[in-house]
Amino acid sequence: MTSGSSMYRMKPLFELNSIEINTEMYRMRDINDANVLGVVCNGTAEEDDSYVNFIEGRQEEILKRLKKLRELLSEPIIPSGASPKIESSPTRKAVTKMTVQPLDLAKFGITQDIVLNVNPSQLPYSLLGLKKLWNGVLNVETSCHSHSSVRSLPKPALEFQDKLLKVSSSSSDSKTGALSIRLVWKEVDSDSIFVISPIKSVPIYGEANFLRFLNICIAGKLDPVQQTVLDDKLDSCFALSTDNSKSNVQRHSQNLLSNLNKSKWLMGNDPSVLDLAAWSVISRQSKSVPLDKHGKLWFENCTNLFAS
Repeated sequence: MTSGSSMYRMKPLFELNSIEINTEMYRMRDINDANVLGVVCNGTAEEDDSYVNFIEGRQEEILKRLKKLRELLSEPIIPSGASPKIESSPTRKAVTKMTVQPLDLAKFGITQDIVLNVNPSQLPYSLLGLKKLWNGVLNVETSCHSHSSVRSLPKPALEFQDKLLKVSSSSSDSKTGALSIRLVWKEVDSDSIFVISPIKSVPIYGEANFLRFLNICIAGKLDPVQQTVLDDKLDSCFALSTDNSKSNVQRHSQNLLSNLNKSKWLMGNDPSVLDLAAWSVISRQSKSVPLDKHGKLWFENCTNLFAS
């Protein structure tokens, strides 16, 4: 071996000149090319600067979009200094301070009527209490429709619909944020499916998750501890609506009602979105959810507040 050669070079086993290669396929470099061997022997790699710059530009653009989305999701609507304390309601007291600033639902992608597909056998009682929970902040207008999968509504659904339309037609402050809900009676697997836009968003399954979304829009996110407690109990509401087994009902009902021996409401001394969600699911399953004396008193207070 001479001093000018870096390694022994073998003769190619076959020639590729006679093979027709599809031009639409990715073309790999010939490893028998002397230039390629020179690159490999020297231990370096050639980079296409223009392609690298293109990838870096795309990465920067994606990072900017992610940052903007993170800021949108984390930005609270309530004014600075109005965050609720743990012993008080996570929604009601803070929300009442927002009456001077109308709620901008377009910020969360709600620019038109939203659709709530509801199973006629799983009535969303929470719709009756939205106005009362967020009085002065949210004005809810509801219209009811029937999907072709529902031939006729059962009597409880008809009575609920009449009451809901009466609540929707009641007068409210014109300065509050307007939320138009199209309730569609439809045979769905979940108790309800919430859709903002069938093209630009994915559906939200479950009444509890629908209320969770509204609460974030109106009251903003709480501090990590409060938000974790609220989300955990809202998850219990969702679990109660999907699984009626005795062990599941007992476990999640205890998680929901554990605070009633110390306070009047589930999250403190004032009603919150959790009370509305729990009252609704227990109203649908009152026979299967056990209530002690504190639970019965709480349920009666919720009925007087949200359904009166």
